[in-house]
Amino acid sequence: MTLDEIADGEVRRLARALLPQSEVIAGQVTEHVVRLVPELAPAGGEDAVAVVRHSTDQNIGAMLATMAFGVPSTTIDAPAGTQDLVRRMLAGGGDVTHLLRAYRVGHDLLWRIWTDHVEAELDSSTADDRGPLLLAVLRTSSRHLFDFIDAVCQRIVADFPTDPGPGPGRVGGTGELGRAAVVRALLGSEAVDVPAAGRALGHDLTRVHVALVASPLSDTAGVRHEVQRLIDRTGAPALTLPAGDGTWWGWISWPARPGEDELVDLARLTPDDVLIGLGEPGRGREGFRTSHTRAREAERVARLRPGPRGGVTRFADVELAAVLCADPDRARRFATDRLGRLAEDDEAVERLRATLRAYLAHGHSRADAARALAVHHKTVTYRIGQAEKLLGRSLTSGTGDLDAALTIHAALHGP
Repeated sequence: MTLDEIADGEVRRLARALLPQSEVIAGQVTEHVVRLVPELAPAGGEDAVAVVRHSTDQNIGAMLATMAFGVPSTTIDAPAGTQDLVRRMLAGGGDVTHLLRAYRVGHDLLWRIWTDHVEAELDSSTADDRGPLLLAVLRTSSRHLFDFIDAVCQRIVADFPTDPGPGPGRVGGTGELGRAAVVRALLGSEAVDVPAAGRALGHDLTRVHVALVASPLSDTAGVRHEVQRLIDRTGAPALTLPAGDGTWWGWISWPARPGEDELVDLARLTPDDVLIGLGEPGRGREGFRTSHTRAREAERVARLRPGPRGGVTRFADVELAAVLCADPDRARRFATDRLGRLAEDDEAVERLRATLRAYLAHGHSRADAARALAVHHKTVTYRIGQAEKLLGRSLTSGTGDLDAALTIHAALHGP
């Protein structure tokens, strides 16, 4: 059996073991949710709290049962108790966004309870393989829970539609449809009441934003899970929104510009089967908009590569390539023409390209290139000589076109 197959069996076993405690867990989650989202039960009235508890109990039971018996989480409708809760909220002038936030808050606590259970109960007989198995179990169960909440929230929005669109200069609407309309208004060029938009989104728009655009590489890719993993890495507040076709948009926000080391760290993440484009920091509405545009460009450039693999692509690393590759076919022809045999898919040629990029980036200084590559300067001299033979030209001057060709090749093919 593969590790994933073993993990599937363990998820079912562990979920069945936790099912008898679902009512106790529901009580903990209800208390947590009502405290953080008081709009669900105004003034803490017993009747209102009971409705929330009933909804939570059904949701927790459904989440654990679908894991325990291998039921696809995306086939589940919003529980009857949740539908009753929505109707009660709307009748009292409430807002569906409060319920959607409650799902996020409740999911956070449930995940902590679940991970504690998994770590405590994972069969000790698998001690030698406990690390890889633990990660596989958490990965499988995390995807299941995210998919369950996604499916239920989408059904809530579909069953209880809201005002979908803000007009010029104002924002309005509730639920995911309303949130999407607010976000698209912010990304547009017309005037928007930014404080009102921030309140509607529950997100401070005056901060410094780094946008992300995440898209799946397969039908089974856990896009939202990978987006959340990246956000969790920062510990900063974030806004996320499904954008259709499995793509998610997000904005992570800080009170001041995040450090360069933090951004580099994010770009090193390797999401599973998901492409994530990362924008550059920008403050306020303009930063919110500009960072998103750059995140989309970064994702587009990453997708141009043949056989793209999951990863994070930062706009700052592909900015020139994004401009040069506006017409990908033309860019490929240009790079192939200028590089000739230096474009070959060969490990030795790859080293020559890396050396050449370092040489050009350091103003034709072989000593600086050697330090950047952590090799001897004679190695750089030898590789430059080999590159000149393949190119059939000298590299002493007039290398702007070559620099551009190397940038295009790296963007479309990797190093």
